[in-house]
Amino acid sequence: MPRPPSGEDADARFREARERFAGQQPLLEMSRDDDRPRVHREVLPAERSTARIEALRVLAYDHRARKLVNVSIPFWLLRLAPANKFSFLNDNGIDFDSDRVHLTLEDLERRGPGLILDQADRRGSQVLVWTE
Repeated sequence: MPRPPSGEDADARFREARERFAGQQPLLEMSRDDDRPRVHREVLPAERSTARIEALRVLAYDHRARKLVNVSIPFWLLRLAPANKFSFLNDNGIDFDSDRVHLTLEDLERRGPGLILDQADRRGSQVLVWTE
């Protein structure tokens, strides 16, 4: 039976994933005070990116449960969602709801591949969301 990942294992996975986004501002930031989302619309280009997005990727680590989740959602599947709204990971304590954050698939496509969210909490849990 595989052992649950340690915090050090998770940190190494996050460091490796973050390397590709060095110097890139996330499109979305969650306030540490009240968990309110802030979309950095200033990073959205005036023109839609010509780079095609193939997937939405999520790397999440719950420190208390010692659970590491690595998810890749095909972008075509997200397009099937009603009115281009999406929500995922709510049952894992990570709330990413497009209505709450006012982020659409069109916003993600306009930005093109890149960093969406890089968040850590005081308990040591982390979530990294990006498109590629």
